[in-house]
Amino acid sequence: MKKLLILVIGLSLILISNSIKAASVGGKQPEQGKFKIGFEYNLITEKDLTGSPPISGGIKLTESNQYLAKIEYGILSSDIYKWSGFVKLGAADRESETADVKYPFDEEFAYGIGSKFSHNFDLCTLGIEAQYFFLEDTSMTKSGSIYSFEDWKEWQISLFAMKDFEFENFILTPYLGIKYSDLKADGKGGTWEGDVEADENFGVFLGLDLGLTENISLDLEGRFIDEEAFTVGLSYNF
Repeated sequence: MKKLLILVIGLSLILISNSIKAASVGGKQPEQGKFKIGFEYNLITEKDLTGSPPISGGIKLTESNQYLAKIEYGILSSDIYKWSGFVKLGAADRESETADVKYPFDEEFAYGIGSKFSHNFDLCTLGIEAQYFFLEDTSMTKSGSIYSFEDWKEWQISLFAMKDFEFENFILTPYLGIKYSDLKADGKGGTWEGDVEADENFGVFLGLDLGLTENISLDLEGRFIDEEAFTVGLSYNF
């Protein structure tokens, strides 16, 4: 247990201290010593990027489909707080656009790590989450030129509020919050080569965690301002 605590603390410090966006914030956490496993699908429909040196015609991410398995572990919990850590593994594709020309890239391996802490108050539950997301290098050829993204790293810190509403057959937990995220990658296209990063860093999100049974939950989430992205996930607690 001590080794696990040290590992998660270390990961959390790395996440917060290294300027390296992540995926969904997600809903409720597992209890201490319990696991929450599931699958989530993330769809990014628009995210403005910026290049250095500047890219003629600009650049943006027009679509990214992410298919991720998520395993979350409850590290500590009581009646008033919960602390958990998680990993995400899967695949993701990317499509970028420059000067109205789209460049679709194939699916590549993707993974993420993160940690979440929440505290219960009389009115609602407040919390903070930090996570890191990484995509494998990808490239394509168009009109005889090579286009690529390498060393793609995203990180995100989120502050959120949530509240349970109990019904006879299910529990409804809406949540919302603000986030600061960043994306950095090495890019190449035609004669241009340089750094790519997120054009906007601050965003908002809102979601709904639906407890279908004691152990099964459905999560829906949307993220806006810095990006337009949506998530649907299904998880099981044990």
